[in-house]
Amino acid sequence: MTSPRSRLRASAAATLLGVLCGCGGAATDSSAAATVRRLSTALVDEPDPAVLWQALPESYRRDVSAWAAALAAKAPVPVYEQLFDVIRRAGLVLKTRGDLLARTVPLELRAALRNADEEDLAAASLALGDALMLLGSGPWSHVAGLQSLDIDAALRASGRRMLGSALRASRVLPQDASGFLRVTSVEQLAATQRRVRLRIATPAWTREVAFRQVDQQWVPELLADRWPDLDRAVRAALDAFDPRSSEARAAEGWLQTLRTSLDSLAAAKDRPAVAREFDKLRANLLMRSLRGR
Repeated sequence: MTSPRSRLRASAAATLLGVLCGCGGAATDSSAAATVRRLSTALVDEPDPAVLWQALPESYRRDVSAWAAALAAKAPVPVYEQLFDVIRRAGLVLKTRGDLLARTVPLELRAALRNADEEDLAAASLALGDALMLLGSGPWSHVAGLQSLDIDAALRASGRRMLGSALRASRVLPQDASGFLRVTSVEQLAATQRRVRLRIATPAWTREVAFRQVDQQWVPELLADRWPDLDRAVRAALDAFDPRSSEARAAEGWLQTLRTSLDSLAAAKDRPAVAREFDKLRANLLMRSLRGR
């Protein structure tokens, strides 16, 4: 008999596989639901990804291969746009209370994740990573510039507020950064005492900025001249949210706070002024996160 956590992990991975392979209506499509159940059973034993890929019906493999070819043909369309399209297709909505609701997945998975604790969410996040890596071992390996997708940190961030949840800590790993805007990871700042790291790669530059704890240095000048790129990336992430949801409003507020602060930082000529502005931003985020608990 498998544990609830094993079933949760298997169901999460199998559901995402089903969605990515074109059976987003798994809750109502009997053949798709049967495939999801079959994959759920197989995933409990954690077989090799190649085995799971072969377990998919040939029609699904053919559909995914066609989708991969279409993606490759679209280059140099930024990969991150395709990533958010995948998220939208999967219907994933991360709730600030720690819920994961998927509008297109079986009801039993919704219930399991709604009541899941942090450990369960971490297990499910591993499953989602497994599912996406499976695609990396199949036709996705032929997609130009796309080696793998990993939303592993998304579920770990699901109970956090502001931008960490909004961007789902998504990671894109292109073989060649040229022509791509890459978000490697985003994590919430104050409530969890963790760093927020944004990595953005374009043909002309690669910059990494980390919001860290008080004893670490932050270098806002690296972002000052690339704010439009960051703004577009964040807005693309917010598009995946229902604009009426509290998460979207919170993320929008955080974005506006960050924009205002960066504008001030860009105008600051001396490092003490930069440090003071950042300290105000950090204090603001900390107070908001504490009020949101």
